[in-house]
Amino acid sequence: MGIQKKGLHYLSSRRKRLLDLVGAGVILSVSSPVMLAIFAGRSLENAPVIFKQKRVGRGGDDFICPKFRSMVVNADSVLRNYLEKNPSAREEWSKSQKLRVDPRVDRLGSFIRRTSLDELPQLFTVLKGDMSLVGPRPILREEISRYNRAAPAYMNCKPGLTGVWQTSGRSDLDYKRRVAMDRHYAISASLSYDVHLLIKTIGVLISLKGAY
Repeated sequence: MGIQKKGLHYLSSRRKRLLDLVGAGVILSVSSPVMLAIFAGRSLENAPVIFKQKRVGRGGDDFICPKFRSMVVNADSVLRNYLEKNPSAREEWSKSQKLRVDPRVDRLGSFIRRTSLDELPQLFTVLKGDMSLVGPRPILREEISRYNRAAPAYMNCKPGLTGVWQTSGRSDLDYKRRVAMDRHYAISASLSYDVHLLIKTIGVLISLKGAY
């Protein structure tokens, strides 16, 4: 219980907010040329550059989570048709909400997803305060039921740009492990743990392990 209280205290602390503001500002400064290049490439397609979706934030409130669009415009119908025709893909999707071979993802989208460049717009959401640099992965409203008793722990946190799941296998892990990792972070959160996960993220991004 003492560890849990310590985690909750840090999640609301000025130290975590300061880390978010400074870290997001530095990453934005470094990555701005890449973001402009992706924006320019997507702008040529006469389609939305940014994909926006509601996700569950701290306290259970919804927020808008932005990404560079990595999928075709009619992604929902493409996925639905694909899963209807492919039982093995349907089983894979039910376990992790991920597909190794995703028919929705276009050529540029495949690159920016594997390198996690599609998530760079979320840095502005970190500055706004709806997300944190480190935390659980943002989830859809319909996914919260899969968290069961871990849901309160998840909703004590701001969703993170990176976190335990993102640095421990990512899409190679099933959903049950992901829930356990999100709960672990909520209980164990600290400044040193956040810094450790941020450093670990660099290695994960270089290796591209579990990214698809």
